[in-house]
Amino acid sequence: MVAFTGRSTMKQFMPLKPIKRGFKVWALADSSNGYLINFDVYTGKKSSNQTEFGLGENVVLDLTQNLKHKSCCLYFDNFFTSIPLIDKLHKNDLFACGTFRVNKKMYPKDIMKKDKDFKMGDTDFAQSDDVSISRWKDRGKKPVTVVSNMHNASATEIVLRTNSRGQRTPILCPSSIADYNRYMGAVDRFDQYMSAYSVSQKSRRWWVKLFYYMLDTTIVNSFLLYKESCNAMKKKYMSHLDFRSKLTDQLISDFSSRQRRPTISPMSNKRKNSTGSVQISGKHLAIKISTYRRCVSCSKSKEKRSNMACDTCDKVLCKDCFAKYHE
Repeated sequence: MVAFTGRSTMKQFMPLKPIKRGFKVWALADSSNGYLINFDVYTGKKSSNQTEFGLGENVVLDLTQNLKHKSCCLYFDNFFTSIPLIDKLHKNDLFACGTFRVNKKMYPKDIMKKDKDFKMGDTDFAQSDDVSISRWKDRGKKPVTVVSNMHNASATEIVLRTNSRGQRTPILCPSSIADYNRYMGAVDRFDQYMSAYSVSQKSRRWWVKLFYYMLDTTIVNSFLLYKESCNAMKKKYMSHLDFRSKLTDQLISDFSSRQRRPTISPMSNKRKNSTGSVQISGKHLAIKISTYRRCVSCSKSKEKRSNMACDTCDKVLCKDCFAKYHE
């Protein structure tokens, strides 16, 4: 979410999110470092030719358009996951794995164990062609359900869990769920980088907030590429804050070193006296007062304050209205 409290038809209200009002941004990030690969700002419901898919499925398909036939592995949560989507991605030569809500369509509830029959460490699975469903009971109240097109449903591996006595004990876990826990969370990692030293400022203009978001995105992605480059060369890299400071210095160095040309202002026909007052014409003399007050001339349409007053008329006037008022 990009925080925004001004007026915009694209603004969303998400009561369960830390940022409740703003722009919803769908994001695709690299699981190894959090690098943002693609993003899309949600602008509201739009007509789509893909009537077989809902909002979540269409978001995944849109963000992965450039990844078709590249055999990438995708991980997403239960808002996006559906069995038709997993099958569609497999046809696009994309591997996918995501948590699944058991109340969705095409879930084989007739052959899967019920939630009440699970104990901690219990597993259950089903597979049809290239799509597998795996369930596993961890410490939570309900078992975790994952749908995948790249895992064997019966494949398991050992993971460590802390028991009630605080001891780490090994238990069996389906490989699809273990991989999901291992690779999921890249977008959250990217958001942490974004929120650490954001350049965003308060604004009522919606496009300004999105501009700041994209500016932060380019800075964070640049830092992640710099970090990857240093790791490849086995060099020590600077911190995120130091990187931003160095980047700022390099961006403004050419401008800060330039000498400003002296500005030549035209000679004023106003004659200043020794007391700080200015005589405009005739007997009317402009003097400075200690406080700013409303201009009696231009404040009729829009309030404007001035610290200049006429010594003769005892009226507060701004410099643009002084001569006109005495004509």
